[in-house]
Amino acid sequence: MTRDHVITVTLDPRFTRLLERQRANQAFFHPEGLENLDKKTQAEFIRTQAFALIAEVIEAVEETHWKPWATPPNGESVVYNRDRYTSELADVFIFLMNLMLVGQVTMTDFAQAVDSKQTKNMQRWISGYDGKSSKCYHCKRAYDDTDVKCFPGSDASYGWCEKNGGHVNREGNMLP
Repeated sequence: MTRDHVITVTLDPRFTRLLERQRANQAFFHPEGLENLDKKTQAEFIRTQAFALIAEVIEAVEETHWKPWATPPNGESVVYNRDRYTSELADVFIFLMNLMLVGQVTMTDFAQAVDSKQTKNMQRWISGYDGKSSKCYHCKRAYDDTDVKCFPGSDASYGWCEKNGGHVNREGNMLP
């Protein structure tokens, strides 16, 4: 049985404006446009932006009292410098936008993907998702992702990995 889904996405125009402003900022460094970089340069750009995004997430965490074994200073709340925390999140978003730009992902594309992923995550949570048993033993992709053609075996001791083009055991090793 196939069901059609209608997704209604309402975007705050400020988000699209932010992405376009980021495109203009990147044009200063890459006048040819990120989407026109050769594949090797694009891959390097993606890696750099992804690592920078991770570093900014860590900097945002550092602005919170995240260590459960330590007493919060002066009984302050979890986020003890909201302005710095927000500033670090802004940096995270800027690097995310750079990744969107190089991949030619629009805000509408992104909003639809987030909406879809939120729905899938809720379905996974309701069905008892454990983050492991519903993934390919070899490539670790989730069986319910739309582009994944891997599937579990009938007794869960093996599965089929499309990436490897063969059956794999629970340890992810190819079967003869």
